[in-house]
Amino acid sequence: MKQKLRQRSAVAIRQELYRQRKEAEGYRRKTLWLHQDSEQQGFKCGQAGGAMLPVPEGLDQLSYCAGWFRGAGEREMPVFCSSCREQLGTGAARDYYDLLTGQPYELICDECEALIAGEKNERL
Repeated sequence: MKQKLRQRSAVAIRQELYRQRKEAEGYRRKTLWLHQDSEQQGFKCGQAGGAMLPVPEGLDQLSYCAGWFRGAGEREMPVFCSSCREQLGTGAARDYYDLLTGQPYELICDECEALIAGEKNERL
């Protein structure tokens, strides 16, 4: 009795080719196991603005830190213009802040951008 061969989907073929390219470039695929309770506690701490370290006793450190980064990225933070320091609004921390240092990324409001462009034109 012949079995009908199942055709692979285009997505499966594309993913296989991608995996082969990455392996040829020297990448290795690794699985990371996270402890769900530790990750959830880290998420809550990060979202509340708590310190990442030290990790509370009895929790998996890697899971806790992964959760902390996820939570810190979800936190709503004020967004300021780097030039005039006027508040531009609020947004998710991951979009406007470096989560490791807590420093805001350089953002310029429209008014300051026009002033800077005008100063550059005067110099030329």
